[in-house]
Amino acid sequence: MALWLVLRPIAAAGQTEKPEKLRVEVDGLGGVIESYLPAGDLKKNVLSILSIYGSRKEKELTEGRIRQLHEAAPEEIRTALQPYGFYKPVIVPTLERAGDGDWVARYEIDPGPPLRYGTVELDVAGEGAEHFRPLLADFVVRPGSIVNHATYELAKKAIEDDAGENGYVQAAFTVHRIEVDLEAYTARAILHFETGPPFSFGPVRFHQDFLDPTVIQGYVTWAEGDRLKLSELLKMQDALSDAPYFSRVEVEMKVAEAADGRVPIDVTLTASKRRKYSFGAGYGTDTGFRGNVGIELRRLNRKGHHATFEAKGSDLEKSLSARYLVPGRYPRTDALALTVAYADLRPTTSKSRTFLAGPTYSWSLGRWHYTTSLLFQRDTFTVGLDSGTTNLFTPEVSISRVVADDRLETTNGHRLRLDVRGALNGVLSSASFGQVRVEGKLIRSLGKGWRALGRAELGVIATSEFRELPPRIRYFAGGDLSVRGFSYFALGGLDEAGNVIGGRFLRVASVELDKKILDRWGGFRAAVFADAGNATIDFRGRVETGVGAGLRWRSPIGLVRGDVAFAVSQPGSPIKLHLNIGPDL
Repeated sequence: MALWLVLRPIAAAGQTEKPEKLRVEVDGLGGVIESYLPAGDLKKNVLSILSIYGSRKEKELTEGRIRQLHEAAPEEIRTALQPYGFYKPVIVPTLERAGDGDWVARYEIDPGPPLRYGTVELDVAGEGAEHFRPLLADFVVRPGSIVNHATYELAKKAIEDDAGENGYVQAAFTVHRIEVDLEAYTARAILHFETGPPFSFGPVRFHQDFLDPTVIQGYVTWAEGDRLKLSELLKMQDALSDAPYFSRVEVEMKVAEAADGRVPIDVTLTASKRRKYSFGAGYGTDTGFRGNVGIELRRLNRKGHHATFEAKGSDLEKSLSARYLVPGRYPRTDALALTVAYADLRPTTSKSRTFLAGPTYSWSLGRWHYTTSLLFQRDTFTVGLDSGTTNLFTPEVSISRVVADDRLETTNGHRLRLDVRGALNGVLSSASFGQVRVEGKLIRSLGKGWRALGRAELGVIATSEFRELPPRIRYFAGGDLSVRGFSYFALGGLDEAGNVIGGRFLRVASVELDKKILDRWGGFRAAVFADAGNATIDFRGRVETGVGAGLRWRSPIGLVRGDVAFAVSQPGSPIKLHLNIGPDL
């Protein structure tokens, strides 16, 4: 008996508690607060702070661990509610086993009355006081308003941002605090703002020795003496960082060296490696497996000239291209490019070998980007019954605009593009044509993770020699970025033998609705869509339609779209899978 009593504690000590399963439920945050605060935001903040919620999927979760986390939960909930103005919540915590044996931690929360400001003390001093008084008069923090720490911080930031955009770079809140009286259940906000003097841009001093100073000066978008704006400094820093010439960019305001209110700007630039090699691979249902190899020669001389060479290969395309670029007045967007390229293209409806060469000049005005070019191309092609060799000398103009909160996965934004080009028989060309194409895409948030997407393309070719034009000039439709449910370039006018030969008119439209369904692993969206369009020889040609559904994944390599589409305008509504990688805009 004595031996059994000794061994029993030893055996018990060697045992471990059985892993438990846990569910966490938070209720009671809707209803009365919905009118001025989205209950989902409040619940999301509570769950983000609750340790028991974050630990609910631990593999070695024990009963003792669950009870410890449960005891800490009420105080964590109070902490999560206070930034939204709820300082007197009533929390009813329960912890019990459900019928399936799992633990259920439930927290019934009555947030209580929101705390409101009793007094708000706003004071502004300094040379810019008159400028800021109207802004402070519209300050959202005022007597009677609900204490919301996020709103309070955003209101302060708006004042500070305005200061940075109007030259008051030394402006600051010298006092900023919220005092809470829980007995009287009221709050007091105290904010003292010192503007300091207004400043203007002084000289920009670049520190580098590998590029001609006139090239770098093109990145400066203001004149000395203009009112200093921090956004312009950030824009310049971003432009320099995006340039191929620099591996490191440091921008510093020398406020202490200001003379007559003008602040010198020091920019220290570190040279990048002269050569950059790139390799890529991908897959799309339009192209199959594809790969590319590129070389960039970043600094050929002190004038900033640079060059790129690229080779691409896929089931549909094999191409080589070389570009020599000369920076323009504003090097980020202005450049003269001399291009030589060769492509062997073999979609299901045509075969062509194209040689192309010529200059292109690009520049920007505001948010609009302009491109003009004079390109000579020689095509040897076969499209249905049409075949031949065509020379075309084509002046081209392109105007485009992209506005987006996030180019990769856009919540709100749009894209517009207009292309015009043509050729004249006898002017280095064996056929005449004029071509106009308009394309647009609009993305709008509908709230709660929903988005609406719409796109449209319209194009027309004016020519009496359509059958002499190569596939690169003709319009085709169908594919991942056109009418889904149909293969790439499968839609177009027909020749006498029933072969698809493209069209003079292009009409494509699409509507899509998607919703975020998962935030983890980059984020996933589910989508439904309807596409319609065709490329036709006559304007009244048949319109084809595809409908379907898909998933979007924000992956480490870009936005991946997978769609299943039905060609509902075709007999039997054949199904097709589409896979594409690329940004929303």
